[in-house]
Amino acid sequence: MDYDASASASSFYTYVRNDPTNMTDPRGTDALWIVDQNTGQTTLVIPVDITGSGATTGNVTSIINRVNSIDTGASSVKIQTIATDKPINGILNRMDFSPGYNKTMCGDPRECVNKLGGDVAHINSANPDSIDAAAHDIFHFPGIEDQYQEGPRDAQGNRTSTPKPGYNNTNIMTSRSGTKLNPAQISEGQTNKTTKHCIIQTGSRIPTCN
Repeated sequence: MDYDASASASSFYTYVRNDPTNMTDPRGTDALWIVDQNTGQTTLVIPVDITGSGATTGNVTSIINRVNSIDTGASSVKIQTIATDKPINGILNRMDFSPGYNKTMCGDPRECVNKLGGDVAHINSANPDSIDAAAHDIFHFPGIEDQYQEGPRDAQGNRTSTPKPGYNNTNIMTSRSGTKLNPAQISEGQTNKTTKHCIIQTGSRIPTCN
């Protein structure tokens, strides 16, 4: 099942009695793992509010499309990132997509999510690979880890890295240009403590979550 910003809002907000602003999630979860018993489809849903001067309609669309095109290695598991400024079942991540760096939150990398499984991120929209960087960091919201080893800065001061053992640059958590996640990484999103689990019962269209 596909979940997009327009089609999903009404059904997801049913969980919170159509009051997504006040009916929040006190546990601070930031992704939904939805199993549809009607279709056998499982979807990792990541709601994110992308703001900042670089968050043009075109850039936001490119980021969302980039994340949702990732190959999960399993036809029954999909990634569905939803660009929205309203919580879905109380869940909403926030990404500042604007020129410049945030060393206060991110330290030396200067672009980051506030923590693995966190819900706040900053990406420098002025960088040539900013769309890929945003897509990479969105996967940190549901707790999917980096799979690269940081190297020394190059002559221009840019970061360098090498893949961790068992990974290569086709993986988006190894390289920002990667296009894949493997099943173990999908499991990280499923088992992360900030992921909420939901089931769409047979004959229903509305998930129930715990």
